[in-house]
Amino acid sequence: MTNSIQTQATHPNTATLPASPKTQAGSPKPDISKSQKRFKIKSFGNDTECESVADVKASLLNKYNRDSVTIVKVSGNGFKLLFFVSIINGQVFDSHGQQALFDFSKLL
Repeated sequence: MTNSIQTQATHPNTATLPASPKTQAGSPKPDISKSQKRFKIKSFGNDTECESVADVKASLLNKYNRDSVTIVKVSGNGFKLLFFVSIINGQVFDSHGQQALFDFSKLL
């Protein structure tokens, strides 16, 4: 046999505070696409932010030759897609799998 005591939960602060403008229904949400770059190349603190696929290509070939890096793509809904690549002799390869040439159309 189990004995239980039922009590009503109370909280010492019962005042209702008005919702902030940020949490009110219908309030505009910040546009992250304008406040953040769309791509980031990460290499152990030696990171580069890029706005376009052309910027990514140029940065990989000029700044990261003979290196392995991660390309981070921030999608419109905030998800981050990661691509692991190696840059060897002016060509960009997938670092995983069959290590084929990297298909930049994946970034579109």
